Amino acid sequence: MKSTIPISFRLRGLRKGAIPAYSTDYTNKYIRYRYNPGYIVVTDLTNAGKRGKRVESFQLDRMDIVSQDANKSKDHNTVFQNVMKFLRGLEKLDYAKALKWAQLIIKDAKQRNIKYPQFHVEQTMGHKVLSGGFEPIKFSNDSVSVGANLESFTITDLSDPHNVPRCIDRGKSGPPKFYKWLLANLEKAKKMPYRDMMGVLDKLGIASHSYCAMD
Repeated sequence: MKSTIPISFRLRGLRKGAIPAYSTDYTNKYIRYRYNPGYIVVTDLTNAGKRGKRVESFQLDRMDIVSQDANKSKDHNTVFQNVMKFLRGLEKLDYAKALKWAQLIIKDAKQRNIKYPQFHVEQTMGHKVLSGGFEPIKFSNDSVSVGANLESFTITDLSDPHNVPRCIDRGKSGPPKFYKWLLANLEKAKKMPYRDMMGVLDKLGIASHSYCAMD
């Protein structure tokens, strides 16, 4: 069966190959998109950060099966290639175009009697979604190293080289809270020792996991 995905959607971007084995966040002016072996989620940033507004996002699920089944048949491989073209093209799209493309991928897969990927849309209150333009935050001083983005954070104690205490996120709600706090308090945070960083997490009610990196 010939692919029904329009050639106009075949844009540049990611290298050819399997869906990446890690989770990655990207934003452009219109959308935030995240992908990992299990799913692809695209969020409309039009009303992000606005109270009284709703933000829509859609998700393509079971990317792991799509990738694993790529060599199962010609039709399975076509569905996989459609998904990869979608990932390569997202950087150029607004939400409406991304949604239309995803729907075409699902329609094409169904016509080939292929169950995956699966698709669903959800709504979130606007003030709970960070607006666009947010890049990962990374800095270090004499006693601490911090790396944070919308979905994870790592805080490392550099003052104890024998044990190297480290704290990482635990749960989905914590990273956005810590990221927002860093944005508002970045200069202050850059001067903080590890123990004060732990105090910030406690004050914000952020769940975390601590361990010694040298163990």
